[in-house]
Amino acid sequence: MKRLKRLTALSVAIITVILVSVNVFAADRMERVYEASGTLKESQVAELTTRLNNISTKYNVDVNLALFANMPDGYTDMEELADEVYEQFNYGFGSNHDGLVLVMVINKRKWHISTEGYGITAFTDAGIKYIGEQMTPYLKDGDYYKAVSTYADLAEDFIGKAKAGKPVDKGSLPKKAFNFRFTAFTSFVFGLVVAAIVVFAMLSKLKSVRRQASADFYTREGSLNLTGSRDTFLFTNVSRTRRQKSESGGSSTHTSSSGRTHGGGGGSW
Repeated sequence: MKRLKRLTALSVAIITVILVSVNVFAADRMERVYEASGTLKESQVAELTTRLNNISTKYNVDVNLALFANMPDGYTDMEELADEVYEQFNYGFGSNHDGLVLVMVINKRKWHISTEGYGITAFTDAGIKYIGEQMTPYLKDGDYYKAVSTYADLAEDFIGKAKAGKPVDKGSLPKKAFNFRFTAFTSFVFGLVVAAIVVFAMLSKLKSVRRQASADFYTREGSLNLTGSRDTFLFTNVSRTRRQKSESGGSSTHTSSSGRTHGGGGGSW
């Protein structure tokens, strides 16, 4: 009887350990914002986690973020690290592992996005490059929260457009709003300043010049002797129309060490 109780207690202990391990693994899976760099505040991590949860649930595409202070041991390549993070954290929805993760290594000043499944469709090479360009100014200023917030905003925008059948790609990248009033005003003011400088410079060189009543002052009698005339071709105007070039877009892919297909891209700041 005592032996049976011991075996029962041992079984319960083993099951408990297994359940705890499963719960820890599940917690890692649900940690959409993995902050191991010390650059974000707890409140910022909480806010970003909520945003990424909402985006992921809304579109059924897993959107994640992982920040490291240094390159983890055993890794030298950002693409390999991003793919490994994606797979080891068990990111991605469904059998195709639909989603993406942005990985940053702060001390290396490098970032990389790994995509899989529908993430490959929604985030083309051109789109990922665009995201990097929008984050870079904030990264250079050390404003990492603003940089990853920009990533979250663009991720939602890109997934939404892809779900509508129009993935962001070459020829359809977002454009900054053109402020016509500001541009027109600054151009007008700049033009006035330049014109004023030119006029004052010319006037300063003409202090000895006096207005004359007629043109006789500037000519000498008998000095003009016109013997003939002819037309000389000097130049011509040629208008050219730029021929539209067909540009290929889409997403390039590669195979990770585990044999899964990933898309993505990255850069530095």
